[in-house]
Amino acid sequence: MNGRVTGFLTGFVLMLTPLLIGTGAVLHGGPGVQSVRNLVFDGFQRLEPRTPARDGPVRIVDIDEESLKRIGQWPWPRDRIAQAVDRLNELGAAVVTLDIIFAEPDRTSPDQILAAWPEIRDQPVAALLRARSHDAILAASIGKAPTVIGFALSDDVPTAPPTTLGIAEVGLPALNFVPRFGGAVPPLPGLAVVSSGLGAVNWIPDRDLVVRRVPLVFGVGTTLVPSMALETLRVAQKATTLTLRATPNGINALRVGELTIPTDADGSVRVRYAGSAPAGTIPFWKLLTPGGVERAEIEGRIVLVGTSAAALGDIRATPLDASVPGVRVHGEVIEQILAGQHLVRPDFASGIELSMLLLGALAAIFLGRSLRPMQAALSVLALAALIWLAAWWAFTRSGFLLDPAVPSVAVGTTYLIATILGYMRTEGERRQIRAAFSHYVAPEIVRTISDNPGLLKLGGQTKPLTILFFDLRGFTARAESMPAEKVIRFLNAVHTPLTQAVLDERGTIDKYIGDGLMAFWNAPLDVPDHPGHACHAALRMAATLPGIKAALAAEIGETETPEAIGLGIGIHTGLACVGNMGSTLRFDYSIVGDSVNTAARLEPLTKVYGVPILVSEDVADAATGFAFASVDTLRLKGQARETRVLALLGTLETMRADLQLFLAAHEQALEAVKAGTPDAERLIGAAECFGSLSAQMETTYAVWRARLRAAGWAASHADHERVIAGG
Repeated sequence: MNGRVTGFLTGFVLMLTPLLIGTGAVLHGGPGVQSVRNLVFDGFQRLEPRTPARDGPVRIVDIDEESLKRIGQWPWPRDRIAQAVDRLNELGAAVVTLDIIFAEPDRTSPDQILAAWPEIRDQPVAALLRARSHDAILAASIGKAPTVIGFALSDDVPTAPPTTLGIAEVGLPALNFVPRFGGAVPPLPGLAVVSSGLGAVNWIPDRDLVVRRVPLVFGVGTTLVPSMALETLRVAQKATTLTLRATPNGINALRVGELTIPTDADGSVRVRYAGSAPAGTIPFWKLLTPGGVERAEIEGRIVLVGTSAAALGDIRATPLDASVPGVRVHGEVIEQILAGQHLVRPDFASGIELSMLLLGALAAIFLGRSLRPMQAALSVLALAALIWLAAWWAFTRSGFLLDPAVPSVAVGTTYLIATILGYMRTEGERRQIRAAFSHYVAPEIVRTISDNPGLLKLGGQTKPLTILFFDLRGFTARAESMPAEKVIRFLNAVHTPLTQAVLDERGTIDKYIGDGLMAFWNAPLDVPDHPGHACHAALRMAATLPGIKAALAAEIGETETPEAIGLGIGIHTGLACVGNMGSTLRFDYSIVGDSVNTAARLEPLTKVYGVPILVSEDVADAATGFAFASVDTLRLKGQARETRVLALLGTLETMRADLQLFLAAHEQALEAVKAGTPDAERLIGAAECFGSLSAQMETTYAVWRARLRAAGWAASHADHERVIAGG
C-alpha cells in the first residue's frame, strides 16, 4: 500500500513539474523564453506581414548608392540637403524628417574653409567666403518647412538633450520604465532652434541584433525625450504635447494629438513590418533632378530622408529582412501607428496562456490514460496544433501576441511524462505478472501473458482444463522421525523436479499440498492437446521416483530408502472455472469445479489398484500416442455417475511390440470379472503372461481376484440362506 501511495505521489509530482515550470515561464519569462517567443512572433510576421496602404502616408527619400555616384562622396555639402528640404517643401510635404545627425559644422562650408585657412583672411575672397555658410543655408530651409531632425543618445557624453516640447505624465513617473541614457549628442544649435521637432534616432535591438521593438520615449537624466518616429507624428498633427500614462505595471498608453498608441511597459512598440516597399522609396538624386518627382508623390505625406548605402552604416536586421535601412524602420513605425495595425501583448495574455497550459495538460493526461498510444499521441498533437491555431487567430485578427510555444511544450512534456509513467506502470504490472506466474507456469507462457496482459481474464472463466493431482506415498510415516529442517529440505528437493516436469509441459502449478501438488493445463493461456501434455508430465514425474528415494535416503542417513515410498497421480479433463479467487486482500489464481473433484478422487485409487498413474476415460480418449489399460468402472465418492478409470502405461513409442495382444487379453479379463463368468480367473491368468506389461498391473489383478472371491462368497452365502429358509 505504501509503495502505491509513493508511486502515486511520485507520478503526481513528475506530472506537476512541467506545469510549474511552464507557469513560471509564462509569468516571469526570461531570456530563453523571450528568445523562443521572438522566433514564434517573427514566424507569424513572415507568414502574414502587415499589408501597407496602396497609397501610403510615408515616403522615403533614399541616399542610395546611385545617389552617391551621381552627387559624390558623403558627407555632402549641406546646401545639397537644404535643396532637398526646399524641394520637398515646394512639393507640399506634410513633414520632412532628416534621419541625419548634424552634430558638427559642415567642413565643406566656405566659412569653415576660411576658419581652417587663416592666411587668406585678408584676401578679397574672404568676405565672400565669410558670408556663405552651408549650415546657415540648411537652417533657413529647415525654418521654412515643418522639419524634424535627429539626435543621438549616449552614455559616453553628459550633454543634456535638446527639447522642443513638453511631455505630460499621468500616474506614475514614466522615467521609472523607459530606456535610460546618460546624455545626448545634439544637433547644431542653429539647426535645433529652427526645427519643428527633435527626435532620438537610437535603436535597442534584441540579443540577436534584430530590431523588433522600437522605443517611442527615452529618459536622459530627469528628462523625457521622444523618438524620431513619435516626434514626426507630433509635428504632422501639429500637436504641442505628448501624454504618457503609467501604472505600477509600466506604461500602458501614449497619446500624441488624436492618436492613442498602445505600448509595452517600457513605452516601446513592437513593429509590425510590411517588408521592403520600393514603391514608397524615392532616390535622392531624382529629387534634385527637375521633373524627377511629381507633386502627387509628395503632397500631404510624411517624408523621411535617410540612407540605404551600406558604407554609411545605417543598416538594420528585422524579422522579415536581414538588412533594412534604418530610415525604413522609422517609416514602418509611423505607417503602423497611422494605420492602427498594432502588435500588442495584452495584459490578459498571461492568463490566456496559463489557461491553455493547464487545460491542455489535463487533457493530455486524460488522453494518455484513455486512448491507445498512437491515438493518444495524435490527439495530443492535434491539441498542440489547436493552441498554435488559437495564437495565430489572435495575431491575424487582433494583432495580439499570445505565446503558443510554452503551453504546447508544457502539454507535450506532461503527456510524455504521463506516457512514461503509464509505461512504467504497465512494466510494473508485467513484472508482477512474471513474478507471480513464473512460480506456476512455463517461462514462455509468462512472456506471452506479460506482453499481452489482456489475455489473462481476471475474475474467472469456464473452459476445458486438464487437472493433475500428485501425492508421494509413504513419506508421512518416514517424516515423523525426521527434524523439521530436513523435512522442508527434502520437500523442496522433491518439488523442484516435479514442478519442472509440469512447467516443461506448459502446465500451471495451482498449489503444493504437503508432499503432493495440484497442476492444470489450458489456462491462463490455451494449450493445444493439453491432455497429452498432462500425460507426458505425469510420466516424467513418475520417472523422478528413484531420485526422490535417493534424496530421502540421504536425509535420513540410510543407504536405501524402503520400498514403501511410492507415488500416485490422478488426471482428468473437463470443464472447470479458472481465475483469481479469494478476497480483495488476498487471492490465488486457481480452479474449481466437478472436474477438479474427479481428478482428486482418482489419485487415491492409485494406492488401491497399485498403479502410479490413473486417468479418466475422457483423458484416454483425448490424449493420443499413449498406452492405457482399463482398471475399473466405478462411482467416485460424491458422484452419481460411473467413471471408467484407466492406467497410463507409457507412450506408444516406448511400449513392447506385443502391447496390443496384452491389451486385448487385459480387456477380456476385465469384462469377465465384471460379468462374473466362470472363466474370469483363467482370463486373468492369460493377461498375466506378458512379462513387464502385466507386471505393472499385478495389484490390479489381485483386486479383480478378490472381487471374484467376494462375489463367489456372496453367491454361496445366498444359496445357504435359501436352503435354511426352505427347510
